[in-house]
Amino acid sequence: MGKGRSKDAIFSVTGLSYIKKKAGERHLKDLSDEKLMEYIQYVNRQSMMMAYGSEMEAVAAAAYSEQTGAEVIETTLHLADNLSHFGSSPDRLIVNNGQIVGCLEIKNIITPERWYEYYAAKTAEDIKAINAEYYWQCYAHMICVGVNTCDFIVYNEFADQKLLKFTFDYDPNESTELITKVIAADNMIEEWEQA
Repeated sequence: MGKGRSKDAIFSVTGLSYIKKKAGERHLKDLSDEKLMEYIQYVNRQSMMMAYGSEMEAVAAAAYSEQTGAEVIETTLHLADNLSHFGSSPDRLIVNNGQIVGCLEIKNIITPERWYEYYAAKTAEDIKAINAEYYWQCYAHMICVGVNTCDFIVYNEFADQKLLKFTFDYDPNESTELITKVIAADNMIEEWEQA
């Protein structure tokens, strides 16, 4: 989650755009499932690459299970216990003996230049430098699911090394930073609603 351009700004321009999107989504809560799906069809701007990523998610999850020996299950939205309007949807949950032990976030990357960036990465901090949104997404998963680890995988069926895995271990300082921004964003939306 980037900081604003001025030293006093909490959010970047991109961050503010995302907050406005979430504020708008709050006004869709009373739509029927049918009307919501109709609305999504009109506003969805999914690229071919995003569609490919969605199609390959199950393949990537199976490759992860095969490589690590971990059992993964599909999941839905998890809401944070003490934060209103904050939830996260990991691509899979990692389970051991029926207990949830972690989250799995899957990215299917096919452009050679982006693939190489991940191929050269070694740590979660490297992922943060490549794409901070993915880094904070993994933290949101850990907070909302209530686990201390999130495996972030990058899958490319065309590469010689098809699966790259990075483990994010929970850091309370990073969690506090994200929670602080979530609360600030929620307060900002509430102020907009009251204006």
